Amino acid sequence: MKKKTPCSDYQETRGLVFFVRMLDKIRLNASGKLAAGYNLGFSEPTGFDARFCRFWEVDYEKIFELTSDLRLPSPIPYSSLYPTPLRETDSGNCAANR
Repeated sequence: MKKKTPCSDYQETRGLVFFVRMLDKIRLNASGKLAAGYNLGFSEPTGFDARFCRFWEVDYEKIFELTSDLRLPSPIPYSSLYPTPLRETDSGNCAANR
């Protein structure tokens, strides 16, 4: 099986960079196609996955659970990733919501 590298960390989704790459790494890992040397989640506390989740206060385990189930359609609803419900101001400034 040929190993793959994740998409660019500059690819945006709803104005966020890196999020798509984190999801891509999870999907590639779940299918056994992720090339060696990539940190996932909190395996490296100073890695970007961990920093991203701490900054945005999202539950990495929930992201991993939803994303690694390769039967689920993409995209995953953002509201299911947060440990607490989103406030109106949390997503109101997104370009996609204008």
